[in-house]
Amino acid sequence: MTTARVLLYIVSAVQIIIGGFALLGGLALSKASDVGEEKFGDTPLSDIADLGAGLMVGVALLFFLFSTLSITLGVKFSRGGQAIRITTAVYGSLGAVVGLLLLINSSGSVGIVTALLWVVFGGIMTAAVTVPSGTAWFNRPRAPQRHGRLR
Repeated sequence: MTTARVLLYIVSAVQIIIGGFALLGGLALSKASDVGEEKFGDTPLSDIADLGAGLMVGVALLFFLFSTLSITLGVKFSRGGQAIRITTAVYGSLGAVVGLLLLINSSGSVGIVTALLWVVFGGIMTAAVTVPSGTAWFNRPRAPQRHGRLR
């Protein structure tokens, strides 16, 4: 279970980095489009650059959203519960499928290694929460949570 939790944090860090680069790319495209419009006027190329900038910012927000989910799952692991276990299993499975799709479409060695890492990370997360020992860990009895100040 510790491995799956650590992998969730690693995945969230990678997603934040990728989201940051996508956001910077979107901002750079937007700036380039603005400079092009000032110099050459409104052209179809500036419209394409604006569309690309919007798409890059959208991709960045998607990566930030997934990183938030990864961190939330990692933090909630300590409490256990079936909802966290099932959400982590689905999230890991989807990550493995995305890794397989990347593996099919990758041509360079960096792309292949990255895709394999996503497949492995997703597979480990899914397996950790679905094997009998992982299921038992999430079903363990827990002490009731205390709210408020401690005395």
